[in-house]
Amino acid sequence: SSVEQNIKSLEDDLAKIQTQHMEAAAALARNIDESREKFEKINSIYKEIMHRVLKIDSEIKLEKNKTGNVSIDVKSYKNGIETDELKGDTAKKLSAAAVDLSIRCIRNEDEGFIAQDSVIDNIDKNGTREFVAVVKELSEKYNFQYIMTALKDNLPDNIMKDDIAIELNDNSEKGLLLGFKY
Repeated sequence: SSVEQNIKSLEDDLAKIQTQHMEAAAALARNIDESREKFEKINSIYKEIMHRVLKIDSEIKLEKNKTGNVSIDVKSYKNGIETDELKGDTAKKLSAAAVDLSIRCIRNEDEGFIAQDSVIDNIDKNGTREFVAVVKELSEKYNFQYIMTALKDNLPDNIMKDDIAIELNDNSEKGLLLGFKY
């Protein structure tokens, strides 16, 4: 009868929808797992940079804000208790640079570059030396180019002549950033 055919057709449609729903849920779960895995790798690199350069135990936190958007924050800890070590200007600047570097390491499909300005200015010599060492290791391991501007007086002893692509100055066109005077 036509009623039985309609019921059978509806049951078949329901089975198809349930299968599609299960496939979509499985795909979403895989996507979440892959994203979580990438974030954990990014956070691991960030923690290493911050520990090596500033001797700060810290991590990147993702939190949903009041409007429902994801907010990125960084937290520092001592003996498991949250501290204010990342509140100072130097620590904030280095932390932001570490976040950028960490993301570049993991999200580096294009084997591109990262450019950062004055990251090592106002950091002690041990910190600058360690930052440069970490950047050299990461850029080699993850195959990206690192570009940094810094005051000549702030360069640590582990930056070699070959590491410097251009020494900026206003004396000639060769010393200008992108050929422009600012």
